[in-house]
Amino acid sequence: MDTYTLMNNRSYSNQWECTNVVTEWCKSMATFHDCYYKVVAHLNENKHRHVSLPSGLCTQEPLRVLLMTMQVELETLVQHADRLDACTPTARKQFTKELSIHTKHLNQLNQRAVLLLVSQLAN
Repeated sequence: MDTYTLMNNRSYSNQWECTNVVTEWCKSMATFHDCYYKVVAHLNENKHRHVSLPSGLCTQEPLRVLLMTMQVELETLVQHADRLDACTPTARKQFTKELSIHTKHLNQLNQRAVLLLVSQLAN
């Protein structure tokens, strides 16, 4: 294989990786959007419900903390997106890496939201 073919294959591989990362992020973001608004709706519906746990914490407190954490993750994503200079391959590679990390965080937050909402429904 000549150098030109290797460079084109590497470029294609990088584009494929970037497309994969963006696709996974979009899926995670859609789920995140649903989970976020379900948490908000649940908190709004139960804002006057003050059931305490044996530890003295309100049963809604974990959801409030989760909501704040979700908001922080969105702010971080916006800050990283604002820094994006997609014209350079290095910046694109860095953004792809950051997007992968955000996707991981979104998936973790989505899992926490589902678990907390299910546990709230059981109460």
